Amino acid sequence: MNNSLSSLRAFANLVLMVVFLVPTVSMAQQLTKAEQLIEQLCDIQLNTTDKVKAEAALKLLLQAAEVYRDANPEQAEAWLVTARIRAVYARSQGMSALAMAKQVKAEFEKAIELNPAAQQGMAQGYLGNVYLSVPGWPLSYGDADKGVQLMQDTLATNPDNALINLFFAQYLVAEKQYQEAQGYLRKASEVINADAAHPKWQQLQQRNIANLEKTIAGKL
Repeated sequence: MNNSLSSLRAFANLVLMVVFLVPTVSMAQQLTKAEQLIEQLCDIQLNTTDKVKAEAALKLLLQAAEVYRDANPEQAEAWLVTARIRAVYARSQGMSALAMAKQVKAEFEKAIELNPAAQQGMAQGYLGNVYLSVPGWPLSYGDADKGVQLMQDTLATNPDNALINLFFAQYLVAEKQYQEAQGYLRKASEVINADAAHPKWQQLQQRNIANLEKTIAGKL
């Protein structure tokens, strides 16, 4: 009797595991390889608070992205996702980040060359944010005017690109244009809140939006 009861419980637990795992597996299968890599990137940024562990995880993820890129050299998304992961990884690399910034620029430019419309013009807009982030000459290629223009051009043709709306809102806050920033932040929030297909990305951007909203509220 006890053996039969134990068997029933084991079977019931197995059924529950399958029920809960199937949606997760199904969702993962629906995402492209590039989207899966970005979800992993966001998971690291959200949940790996130890700097050493985060750096190691980002390095491994970057290597995986490079393998994907090298296997798909004609896909803009493969260059784009590698550049995005490298841009995040570079932040942990001190002075080496400047050398990596050149690789980031080259990868975004390759993505634009292959397909400028990929992911709602993401490569062009993200590159604009990079131009704003890196130092100018003689240390690096940073150029605020060019960065702003690239993001504005992206939003002119792709107004629903949530990440570039968020980046532009961040730029406007840095420029103390708080009320104008709110419009771009609202647009980013609308699109991000509606995107349940990328839960880690959604959660990370919602956190970024909340932080920026708090900054703006403290200034107005």
